[in-house]
Amino acid sequence: MKISVIIPAYNEEKGIAKTIEKIPKEVFEIIVVDNNSTDKTAEVAKKLGAKVIRETKQGYGYALQKGFKEAKGDIIVTLDADAQYPGEKILELVEYLEKNNLDFLNCSRFPLQNKNSLSFTRVLGNKFLTILANFLFGLKLKDSQSGMMVFKKEILKKINLESGDMPLSQELKIKTILAGFNFDEINIPYYPRAGESKLFPIKHGIKNTFHLLNLKNQYGWGLLSFVPLILIIFLYTYFSSFNLNKPFINVTSDVNGENGLAVLNWLNVGPLEMKFGKYVGGYLTKENFNFEELKNNKENTFYTHHPVFYLLPTYFLYKIFGISELTTRAGVFLMFVISIMFFYLALQKIFNNLIFPTLITFIFIILPGTIYYGTTFELAVFALPTALITFSFFVFYYFSKKNVFLYLLILSIILGGLMSWFYFFMPASIWFYLLSDKRKDFIKERKLLIIALPLVSVLVFSLNLLHIYILRGFDGLIDLKEAFKYRSAKFPLQFWLRDIYSRMELNFNKIFILLAVFGFFTYLFNYFEKYKIFLPLFLMPVLNTFVFYQWSTHPFGVVFFLPIVAVFSFFVLLFVSEKIKNYGILISILILIFGFYLSYKKLDFFTNKFLILGEKDILALKELKNQLKDNEICLGQNQMGLYYGGIVMWYLRKNIYFSPNCLEDESKLKNLRLAIVFHPQLGQFYLDETNKFLTKGFKLIDCADLWCFLQK
Repeated sequence: MKISVIIPAYNEEKGIAKTIEKIPKEVFEIIVVDNNSTDKTAEVAKKLGAKVIRETKQGYGYALQKGFKEAKGDIIVTLDADAQYPGEKILELVEYLEKNNLDFLNCSRFPLQNKNSLSFTRVLGNKFLTILANFLFGLKLKDSQSGMMVFKKEILKKINLESGDMPLSQELKIKTILAGFNFDEINIPYYPRAGESKLFPIKHGIKNTFHLLNLKNQYGWGLLSFVPLILIIFLYTYFSSFNLNKPFINVTSDVNGENGLAVLNWLNVGPLEMKFGKYVGGYLTKENFNFEELKNNKENTFYTHHPVFYLLPTYFLYKIFGISELTTRAGVFLMFVISIMFFYLALQKIFNNLIFPTLITFIFIILPGTIYYGTTFELAVFALPTALITFSFFVFYYFSKKNVFLYLLILSIILGGLMSWFYFFMPASIWFYLLSDKRKDFIKERKLLIIALPLVSVLVFSLNLLHIYILRGFDGLIDLKEAFKYRSAKFPLQFWLRDIYSRMELNFNKIFILLAVFGFFTYLFNYFEKYKIFLPLFLMPVLNTFVFYQWSTHPFGVVFFLPIVAVFSFFVLLFVSEKIKNYGILISILILIFGFYLSYKKLDFFTNKFLILGEKDILALKELKNQLKDNEICLGQNQMGLYYGGIVMWYLRKNIYFSPNCLEDESKLKNLRLAIVFHPQLGQFYLDETNKFLTKGFKLIDCADLWCFLQK
């Protein structure tokens, strides 16, 4: 058996002589692959009888592959040129290979016989990469990074080596095992290095890690494809838990109370009896419910500005798990979790790997708006997860052309359209995308969708209008028209831009705003043609913002941008990584870490500082719950435009009156026992409001955080 020893070398003048001198004279040939050395490596090797060839492509993998092509022996042995591997044991190792009928013998450095031969950092890095390789491919390697390997040359005819750098070592071992060759490992001595190391632990560690992930992608992930998704869902759930079970005291928590009250009314009266109407003007029971009376009551009737079937998830949660802050918020949270799962799987279809979907989904779930509003029982927020689900089913259908995904796409439009007006911009955006789509093998499906999407959307839109008519007649439709005019009203652009930026800074943070802006242009000029399918994710929030001009300035008015912000941010990081290679990957990781930190700070602001009430206020309501009857309490006015009545009635499970009506109507005033007003120290408006009650015979008994309580 002829033995060819291959030694890749780059500026190894100090170690090459010791390496060659250790090699037994019986080997057939010693090939030193000079990889652009600027010292006397090649000279020294030639003097010692080695065959020196040159590889101009810089990289450990390129050098080894050049040596493999030049080798004439039946057995190949690889060594590094730094004299660390035991070249003197080559014949012994070849004999072990032959006696045990092996095709490949990996020379494991671990456990180290000389503790000074490898630094702790490199030991840690080697262990990590070996464990990762074993986990991904189901192997039992002891040293996936060893540079000393003994194997039959015929192996190289059966496997395709691709890496041009350090990952070639792990690639060769893994592909050999997966191809079914007889493989074994043996422990060898490993000596201190001669000369300076060319290895950069962080740089090469990152490169080898990504190589392992890409290599796994080639062989298919199987159940492992769900590991990143499970971790993402776990992380999202963890951050969401900061707010899920909190009292209704944070910004926009008034909608938690308002919508929670609407579901309580469904629970008490029955959604069918209420014809699925959303009523938040009071706390209903079967005894005090009269549909026709509510329908005709001009002041206190059903809410018909939006579709209301987003209440259904919370209704079932109340029925099954009981009434609490957690079950109130859990409906929208579960919708977000489902949408994240589908979005991740859709991204896999688009990119055909795991790394890119994982990064995009990770960015999406760490944005403070995704976390906080993913736990806010707000009707508009439901449009985001339902739109993501629709987009995902479209992607599945686009790439597979399976009818099951077409049916699911249609079903998602029906469900999404019954939950929010804002949702309709997603099927509209997909429709606009299809108008420009040129894919030749999707022509029949494209024509079908161009007809089906508007038809289904118009049908669902009409069902919503019919529902409003059933609840309030033509008055409801007129009211809807006025509400649309208000939410789409225009005001000076400079003020609008100021508000939009402040909302974006709150929901995304400055890092991801910058990334998204640069990412838009990066996507447009570098990735648009290849990944045009992301266009609907961009069009939906743009159309929504353009049409609902005034509404978009709400605290959550920019939530529909969250997915595309994640996508555009990713494309910036991808561009940097492709252009600057390994350092670009490191820069991208640092940006993500910093962005994650800023998001965490914003989330803390949302959950602990951006408050509309205090915990003592809610505690006071809980204490009053069993002390009061219906309409024995009046709630003072506020200047913030928030409906605190929903919060009060949700906690009390009682009807209340509102100022100033409760003070002007003698019959109501006579029934009152208590009033809740905002602390007079908050401003002149609230001082005046308090004085109105004081002049009607009320006296101040106590103050909590933002509320003061007056007794008649």
